[in-house]
Amino acid sequence: MFLFRKPLYAYDLYAFSRRLAEFRSQSVLKTLPLRFLTQPSGHKVLSDLPENETDRLTLFLRHSGVPEQTLAVYSALYPDVIGEDLANSLFQSFWQLPAFPDKISGQDQKRSIRLLKLFYALSLEQKAPAELIERFEGFLREALDFRLEAAALEQFNDAFYEYDHIHAVLPDWPKTTKNELVLQRPPSLLPLRDSPNKTKTAAALTQAVVSMLFRHGLLLLPVPAACQTDASGNLYFVRIRFPLVLTQKERFFLSSFTESLTTRNYSAAVGALSAFGYAAADTALLLEQIDQETSLMTPAEKAEAFLKKLPTAPFFMRYGVSVLKATEALCRQELGIGQKLWSSAAEELADALPQGKTARPIFQKTADQFRQIFSFAPHQLERLEMQNKKIPTFQTNPEKLSEMLTRQTIGAQFHSKRRPPWSFWLFLIVACALSAGLLFLN
Repeated sequence: MFLFRKPLYAYDLYAFSRRLAEFRSQSVLKTLPLRFLTQPSGHKVLSDLPENETDRLTLFLRHSGVPEQTLAVYSALYPDVIGEDLANSLFQSFWQLPAFPDKISGQDQKRSIRLLKLFYALSLEQKAPAELIERFEGFLREALDFRLEAAALEQFNDAFYEYDHIHAVLPDWPKTTKNELVLQRPPSLLPLRDSPNKTKTAAALTQAVVSMLFRHGLLLLPVPAACQTDASGNLYFVRIRFPLVLTQKERFFLSSFTESLTTRNYSAAVGALSAFGYAAADTALLLEQIDQETSLMTPAEKAEAFLKKLPTAPFFMRYGVSVLKATEALCRQELGIGQKLWSSAAEELADALPQGKTARPIFQKTADQFRQIFSFAPHQLERLEMQNKKIPTFQTNPEKLSEMLTRQTIGAQFHSKRRPPWSFWLFLIVACALSAGLLFLN
C-alpha cells in the first residue's frame, strides 16, 4: 500500500537503500516490509569495505553528511522502536566518526528535506509513536544550523567559567554562518586517550555532565570527536553536535526524580513522574523493585533500566540517558577509568539536587504560558473593539497557538485530512492509460 499512496517517497526510499547498499549497510532497513526496495547494489564506493557492519555504517555516515548522521543519532534514541541491536549499531557508528562536518552544502539541504519527508511517511506507515515523528523535524532543522552549535559552545563556556579544567573552543562569529562553523584557534590539543592526566580529564567530564543535567540544562553527547584535552589534562569540548536545552520543567523533573531515588522516597518519585503522566497505581512498588535490582549498576545502566519501563518516555529523558551512557563509555574506552567514575562529581550532584525541600513550584501548562505572554490587557481589548479590529484567534484562545505553529511544519502535511495528493492521481491516470493500451492491442 505504501507504493500506491506514496509513490514519490517509495522512490526516495529506493534511492536511499541503494546508497546504503554501496556500503553493504542496507540491513538497517531490514525491519521494513518493503524488501524489494532494499536489494543489494552491484556498485561499491570502496573496493575493500570492512567486514564489520558497524564499521561499514560508519563509512556511510562519513561519506553522507549531516542529514544522515542526524537520522542515525535520533533513531538510536529509540531502541524500543527500531530494536536494541540496530540502535546500538547506529550509536556506535556515530561514536566512531573521527570528526564532524563543519559545512553544509545545498545538496545536504535537499537531502535533508527528502529524508525528512521519507521519515514521516515511513513512520506513519509503521504506526510509530506521534512523539517520535513530530520531534524529528525540529531535531534535524536544528542540526542544519551551525549558528545553534556556535551558541551552544558559547553557552557551555559561560556555564563553566569558574572551572579552570573545563572549557569549550569558542566560535569565530564573524566567519560563522548557518551553513558553516568556524572556530577560534584553540591551544594545542590531544585526543582523550593521549591525556597526560586521565584521572583529571575523567573527573572534568563527569563534573561537566552532572552540572549540565541538573544545573545548566544544556545537554550534549560527549563522544571522541567532540572532546579533547591539553597538556595538563584539562577537558575541551571542540564541538557540540545536537545540543539539547532542557526546559525548567524538565530540569526540575530530573533533579526531583533523582533526589527521590537517592533518598529512596518512592512516593515522591511517583509524584515527579505524575507531572509527565507516567504514574500508575503500582508505580511506587515498581520503582522500588527496579531500584533494588539495579543497586550494583552504574548510573547509566540504572537510568537505562528505568527508561525501559517507560516505553513512551519523552525525548529529553532518552537523550539524558544517552548522555550518561556516552560519558561512561568515553571514560572506559578512551581514558581507561571505570571504577568509582562518578565520585568526583558528588559535590556537583549534591549542590544541584533540591536536598529534601518540600516546596515545589507549580508548572504552568503551555496554554497558560501563551496566555501570559500574548494576552491583551482590558484597556487594549477595549481599544481594539472601538477600532473595530479583529483579535487573533490565539490571543483569545491560547490553546490554538500550538496548533497554528504545528501547521507550519512539514509534519502537518502528513496529519491533515485532505484529498489524495497529485501523485496518486498521476499514478491512477498512468495505470488507466496502460490498461486501455493493452485492451486496444488485444
